[in-house]
Amino acid sequence: MGMLNKVVETKTSQPGLLSTNLENVKKGLSYVESSGGKNLFNPDSSATGKYQILYNNVDDNHANGLTREEFAYDFALQDDILEQRFNGQGGFSDPNEMNMVSYNQRLKKDYAESIKKAGYTDQDLYALQWYLGKQGTREYLGYVIRDGKPLIEVFPRIFGDGAKAINKTPDEYVMAFREGIKKG
Repeated sequence: MGMLNKVVETKTSQPGLLSTNLENVKKGLSYVESSGGKNLFNPDSSATGKYQILYNNVDDNHANGLTREEFAYDFALQDDILEQRFNGQGGFSDPNEMNMVSYNQRLKKDYAESIKKAGYTDQDLYALQWYLGKQGTREYLGYVIRDGKPLIEVFPRIFGDGAKAINKTPDEYVMAFREGIKKG
């Protein structure tokens, strides 16, 4: 088990946006990122483990000298890292980085219309944060959802011709994330 054994509920003040809990986020991310813990190594990056955490970001800060293979199978450590990013100090290298729960509140304030237009829940916003990063989620909600710009224009490195891998669109990612929660 991870450091935080309790389920954390987030409350929303906007109608239509559901509260969520960390266990659902874990189920959804594990499903979409590693097929429920079956595909622990990304051949195109250092993404490793059931949540596909970038090993090169955690090696010095969290992995305590573990090799990538050892880290891939240390699910308790991966849970701890996810829990810390979800409602703890937030970042890998910056302990002052805003955690995902707090960042969701900021997103809901700054992009309420885009979130409503896309039909995203709190859980979906956590999935987008994990997939696109915090700034990427802002760019997606602003430029793509609000302004109607194409994904390839906003994220050419992820969805353009030079992308290292074929990636899910954010909506495909969210749909797979939701499926993982249901199957969980």
